[in-house]
Amino acid sequence: MSRRILLVADYGAPYIGGMEIHAEECARHFEQRGDLAGVCLMPLADSVDALPHFQKSTSLCAPITKLSLSSIFTPEELEHVITDNGTMDDTVLFFNSVYWVRILGDLKQRFPSLKIFVRSGGNDIFQARVEGTGDTLKERQAYIVQQITSYADGLIVNSAFSRQRLAILGIPEEHMCVVSGGVDTSRFTPAGQEERNAVRETLGLPKNHVIVLAVCRLVPFKGMEQTLSILSRLQTQATFLYLIIGDGPERASLERHAQQIGIEKQVRFLGVVPHQTIPDYFRAADVYGYFPRLETMHESGGTYVHTETMGRSFCEAMAAALPIVSSHVGGIEEIVRTGEHGFLTQDVRTGEEERALAQLIDDPLLRKQFGERARQHATEHYSWEAVCSSYLSFFSL
Repeated sequence: MSRRILLVADYGAPYIGGMEIHAEECARHFEQRGDLAGVCLMPLADSVDALPHFQKSTSLCAPITKLSLSSIFTPEELEHVITDNGTMDDTVLFFNSVYWVRILGDLKQRFPSLKIFVRSGGNDIFQARVEGTGDTLKERQAYIVQQITSYADGLIVNSAFSRQRLAILGIPEEHMCVVSGGVDTSRFTPAGQEERNAVRETLGLPKNHVIVLAVCRLVPFKGMEQTLSILSRLQTQATFLYLIIGDGPERASLERHAQQIGIEKQVRFLGVVPHQTIPDYFRAADVYGYFPRLETMHESGGTYVHTETMGRSFCEAMAAALPIVSSHVGGIEEIVRTGEHGFLTQDVRTGEEERALAQLIDDPLLRKQFGERARQHATEHYSWEAVCSSYLSFFSL
């Protein structure tokens, strides 16, 4: 049975990250299939012209309603939207994040036939940043779990790793659906040598280097300080250049670290790059990689372990036919198959990371073999068409 979907999402333009891209792509694909009833968009505090930016990015015909921050505390705004759209037994309210977890019960009471689904990246539930619902982190986590299990018809998570962790918190596994991926395989595409050279010339990159790319926020759990240290110990025959796209609180210290260990000429910090330009860097690169880690994070009233629960950029790299080298942590192993799409390393003490990265830098044939398999796997499993089809199947249960 098909569903009429109201998509509810937070949105931070002009900077576009994974959550924003997810909202855009879901809205676009749901409308193409004839399932989108409308979008409710809550601009984040630092966003500028969020609604026009979203409309331009998606070219939707469906109505877009702006939500205020108060919509995560009280249900009136969403109640008006649902009423205006005409509540039917086939209506789905799909929350792109857990921001609105407080009002799930109010909405379910007002509209009993409404189907409510929530999506989580896993770490957001462990962070439990829902003020006023408990003094300790465990109390706030328990509140989120209670709201989701009592009032949501299902929770969508990005990996089996996330599902297992959330099951430990108390969300039944059968209440969750795992949907990994999300990449535009028509934009993130492989490049032949001529195209790669042309793109490098446009971007001001050397043609005679092996380029290793990383696209991530510069925060501790991404493991970029460890990654730079690994680069400093590499012994390779080929000359390489490491490109880092992204920004964050660690950038200044990482730049200092690169200088201190003597690799500042082999590393370029590019900062935030417009999303429409990022595929060019994937086409210009030869290898994709960085080494995330498990990071103990402190929140009010407790701590939790934060890590890479999936890694959308790995899906993008695979779609661009780049071999991957990374850590065997979190949900990465569900995306990247070691020995088939690249290498996932486990022991930081043995030099395994250095050997794996050096092998990919020095062996173009191996890069090609891994990259071709990665591209095929990404197009079959991680495209937005595959992701949205999985969502619609879950909504229809």
